[in-house]
Order: sequence, then C-alpha cells, then structure tokens
Amino acid sequence: MYQIRRVPVVKPLTLFVAVLITFPYGFPSSAYSQTFTEVTSAAVLPIQDATGAESLLVAEQVTDAVALALDGSGEFRVISRRDLEAALSDMGLKPPLMDGQQVRLGNHLRVDKVVSGVVHEMKVNSRTGQCRVRLEIKVMDVPLKAIFDGAMVDVETRPIPGWQGQDETVANEALRLAAEEAVTEMLRRHVARGSVLQIDEFGTILLSIGLNEGVFRKQRMLIVRPDWNPDLEKVEIRDVGRIEVFHTEPRFSKAKALAGSQWPQTGDKVYALYTPGSVVRQMEHKQHITKSLRLGLAFAMLAGVLAIGLSSGTTGPPSADVQIAQEGAGGTPYIRVNTDRGFVPETSQVHAWLFYRGELEPLAEPDNIVGATSQARLDTYADDPAARPGETFSTSFTYVDRSGAQADGSVELTYDDPALMVGSSYYYKVQRVVDPIMPQPPIGGGGGEEEEETAGTAQVGPAQGELTVEPPEALGEPSRAVGPVTYFEPAILISPSNTSGTVDPTDVTFEWMPSDGADEYQVQVYGPPYGDISSGNLVYQSPILPSTGPSLMTHTIPSSFNFNGETTYWWVVVNRKHGEAQPLARISGQDLSGWIYSDKWSFTTTIAPPPPPSAAASDRPSRPTSRSGFWGERGRGFGEQQR
Repeated sequence: MYQIRRVPVVKPLTLFVAVLITFPYGFPSSAYSQTFTEVTSAAVLPIQDATGAESLLVAEQVTDAVALALDGSGEFRVISRRDLEAALSDMGLKPPLMDGQQVRLGNHLRVDKVVSGVVHEMKVNSRTGQCRVRLEIKVMDVPLKAIFDGAMVDVETRPIPGWQGQDETVANEALRLAAEEAVTEMLRRHVARGSVLQIDEFGTILLSIGLNEGVFRKQRMLIVRPDWNPDLEKVEIRDVGRIEVFHTEPRFSKAKALAGSQWPQTGDKVYALYTPGSVVRQMEHKQHITKSLRLGLAFAMLAGVLAIGLSSGTTGPPSADVQIAQEGAGGTPYIRVNTDRGFVPETSQVHAWLFYRGELEPLAEPDNIVGATSQARLDTYADDPAARPGETFSTSFTYVDRSGAQADGSVELTYDDPALMVGSSYYYKVQRVVDPIMPQPPIGGGGGEEEEETAGTAQVGPAQGELTVEPPEALGEPSRAVGPVTYFEPAILISPSNTSGTVDPTDVTFEWMPSDGADEYQVQVYGPPYGDISSGNLVYQSPILPSTGPSLMTHTIPSSFNFNGETTYWWVVVNRKHGEAQPLARISGQDLSGWIYSDKWSFTTTIAPPPPPSAAASDRPSRPTSRSGFWGERGRGFGEQQR
C-alpha cells in the first residue's frame, strides 16, 4: 500500500507548525492535488467491460493500461493491484463501486484519488485489422467526495497490411492507446480550482475562473468551504452545494446556485465537476442542430423565403420598467431597471445589453449610455448613484453571415456614467446586441467591395460616447422609454437621538430632514424584544405625511397613544415619490417594498408618570390600542407590571 507523503523524521512541534502554515489556505494538501502540481496517490479500480465480449482479458488489460498511463504521466503514483484487492476483500466490496463506496475505499487505502472506468465499445475490422475502442475514465477526489476529472475518448488503430485475423494483438494495442489518450485528455481538460469573488442580491455568483481555465457554459461546479472542527482538532472540508455556469468570459464566469444548495460566500472554493461523455455528446449534438437551424435560416433569407426588414433591429425590442430600490435600512438607493428579452428566436443569442439614461428624449444615443453587460440572460440592471467617467466595454461573438458561413462580430463602447442627482427624474431605454438576421443584399448597384467594407461597421456618437457594432445589423431595436423615476435619498433622522434614554413615553416628537424628490413620509416605531423591522413588530405608524420641502419635518405622537415606560423602541422614517412605481426594499433579507427606509435609531422611555390623584382607580381610562393591535389587554397588563 502506497501513501504519498514526504515525511522526514520530525518532532511533533514541526508538524504543528506545518498545520498552522497550511490552515489559512483552508484545504489539506490532498485538496490541492486538483492542480496536478504534485504527485498524487491513486487506486485504479477494475475497468468495467460494457462491450458484451464477456472476456476478462479486456477488463484486466485496460485496467493495467490505465494504471501504467497514470503512473507514466508523472502526476500519479498508483498503488499495486495486490493492495487494492486486499482492501476490497477486507471491506467486503465488489466492483463496480458507487461513489460513497469509492470514498470509503480511498480512505481505507489512504489515497487521494480512486479511478474507475468503462470500455463502452471495442470492435475489430475483419478486413483491415483496425480496432476501435471507446473508453471513459473518471477520478473520484477522496477528500472532497466528488468526481472532478475524467475523459471519454475514441481511438482507432491503423490498418494492418496483410492482416491475418490476430484479434488479440490489435485489441491490446488499441486498449493501450485508449488508456494513454484518456489520461492525456483528462489532464488536458482539467479545470483549475477557483473561488467565489462576489454574490449579488439577485443570486448571480461571480467566479475567478473562465474560458482561459476551460470553463464552459452549463458546466456544474462544487462549492466547498473549510471549517475548523474543534472536537477533531482539524480542518474539515464542507460541501456547500452545486452551481451551474450560465456565462463565461476569458478570466471569469457567472453562475447560479442549483436547487437545494446553500448560499455561497465570498472566498468559497469552487471545483468543476466532471461532465459525463454522454452529456457532452448531447450538448454537442444540440449545438450542431442550432448551427444547422441558423444555416437553414440564412439560406432561406437568401432565397427570399423570409421577409426581413432592412431596419437595424432584427428581433423585437426588449421591454423594461424602472423603480428606485434599496438594500438594507439606511442603504444608498439605486435605480433598478427590470428587463425582458422580448422576442428573440430560439436560434439567436443575446451578446450584450446597453442601458440608456436621460431626463429628456431622445435617449438611444451613445452620449446617454450609462451601462453595458455581456450577460446573455439578464433580469435586472442596477444603476447606482456613483459617477464613472471614461468607462469602456467590449465583447466579441460569432454569428452566421448572409453566405451561411460563421463570422466574427464585436462591440466596442466608450461612455461616461454621470452621477444620479437627488431630486432629478430619469427615463431609461434598453437595447441588445443579438445574432443578426442578415437582410438580402441588394442586386446590382456596383461598388461591391467598398460597400461591403463600409457595411461591416456601425459607428455612432460624437464626443462623450462612442459605440461601434460589427456587423451593424446585430444592434437591435431599443425598448420604449420607461419612467419617469425620481432619485431621492433616505430621510436623515435628528430626534430623539440614537440610543437616547430620556424620552417621555407620553410626549414623543420625531424630527427628521426630508430628501429632495420624495414627497410622502411616514414614521414607523417597532417594539421589543429586538426592534427588527422585518419581524413585523410594528407598534406605531403615523399617517402619510406630505413633504414640507427642504425644511425640517416633525411628527408628535397623539395624546391618545402612549409608549410603555422604561422600554426601548426603534424608529425609522420611510419616504417615496407619489405616483411613481413602488420602491423596492429588501430589509434583513425580506421584501418590504413600498418605501425607502432611513437608518434605524433606538430610544428608551423614562418611568411612566402616575395617573392624576383625583382620578379613582375604577375611572382610570384604559390604555388606547395601537393601530397594529399590539397592546390590547396584554399591553395593559405589561404596563401595570411596569408600574
């Protein structure tokens, strides 16, 4: 039994220091074996023969060939067959093994990887002596309990002159070549480990690896997180869940969490899960069908079967709506543009989105562009108030041109994103760059080469903004202008001051500074035990108060309502613009849309004053019930106990 470790004779203190050094990285050395920079210990299970030949020779020979190919790669050290068979016998296991059994076996053998595989096909041509083999191998990562690497290859040997029907010889050669090719392909397709860079409020997960590292669309990945186990006094790798990539760039990717997965955190590690060969073939087949449909569409246009207008938009314009939004009480608001793809044929792709902002028409000019993204499927765009001058954006794509050939397209954009001004109202438009449905070229007219070269670029815009789309037909129609939406900020609280402990429960006046642009306000007070806005423990809310302009606003609690004495309360002031789309607000992870929230302040009431001496106990008025019905009889009992 092999255990790949460099273990010199050291004192326990040295081992402790080594653990402290590696602990910040969050992974034991075996987890780093995914980078293939060190020799990795592995066990090769008997390769399964699915050819129907029912010959033990196929399974044994291909297993030995895979073990030799792994050992010869310089990346793996394979344990002996004798040690493997002894472990299988001790554990009462018989191949093929399920994933959990492979992990148990790997832990028993103390190896980093367990390799399994299947020979799906092996055929010998009786006339030429050529042998065809289809082999698939998969590698289970024992510490992380998942399959990250593998390959499926098809190998065919060369024809043999004067072939005499020696099947065994060509079969051995084909199996050896297939094993070597599978190991080479697995190492070549290995995706490096990455990490989670960012998670936005809409659940989009930004990853640190992309096309350059071999990440592809629809690839699934495992998210893991190191946790310190105080009972075992070691770092354990926890499976957080699975994600699926929906967009890739050379240096990063975007993904969504799959159902049942936990919410990832920034810094979590991600590993690309192995995609079975059958799934890859299905994806390739789907892509082939899509390309065929595009070719058919192109030829149909050339034949005049489809009537395509000569406008720059080849598909229906997208639709959109806007609203002011906020994350967390007191958070800086932004303007959220909600998008819809509109009509896009199934054979087309969206390659970029452009966002325009302005106070007046026309909007669809480069000077009005305030954002761009290459995300294909986009639901929302967040226009935050910060100014970003001199922004640049570029992306490239492929499409089918009017001749039916694959061509390259691109978008180049330079723009300024001016700051949102408090009190100003804005309109927005959305535009896409899509696969162009090329119009039929005009017949005759001369100037062919010069006209073709000129038609290859659509460059628009003067000073501040410049947009270049090639081919110009890829620039779709803009949406209608949506809005207006007014940008404003949360109210600024003034009194009672935060954590104040001298508030008379029978006489409370709230003061705040309004924001230009918002014309409706409301005071909301939340009660114990935590004063959490999202808990719904609302004990008082004022009527809707119209704005008084830039001057200080106040609201005094009516005499019919008293707070409890010696009790801590929390208060906010919410605001909005009458007649516009309802603001979107997420407070403590919950949707509390309808208002923009100020900071949350607290105050503590003093001892409640005693009732007037002339009033008899039987004539004492009961405590008024709040709008929320919080107090009632329970509230009076609580108040009596306070006294």
